[in-house]
Amino acid sequence: MKLNKISFILFCAVAIVTSSSVTFAQRDNKDDAGFSGKVTAVDARAKSITITPSARSGGEAKTFTVTDTTKIEVEGKAAKLAELKMDMMAKVIPGADPKSASVITARIGKRGDGGGAGGRGNAEAPGGGR
Repeated sequence: MKLNKISFILFCAVAIVTSSSVTFAQRDNKDDAGFSGKVTAVDARAKSITITPSARSGGEAKTFTVTDTTKIEVEGKAAKLAELKMDMMAKVIPGADPKSASVITARIGKRGDGGGAGGRGNAEAPGGGR
């Protein structure tokens, strides 16, 4: 009987630790995911960028401040705010201040039109890589 109580307590402890780890991992992944969508405004004077998520993703447009420490990449290469253009697809990872951008990665075109991740499209595989 005593062994059953110890086994039960041990099982509960493992279950709690496991579920806590999964919750923290999901929260961390969500934070790292950033905010993705289409560039709908770039204001060089105000040093800001506005991203609007796709209709499928839902949500409202967000405007982020771009600082001197914001890392910007277009098609995998270092870039400046002025190189970000309307209708580019972009992902913003917020900084310590959630209204400022820590990292902005952008690409030309939409998914599936040959302007995929890194701008390489499907050129590496015949038939679109499918």
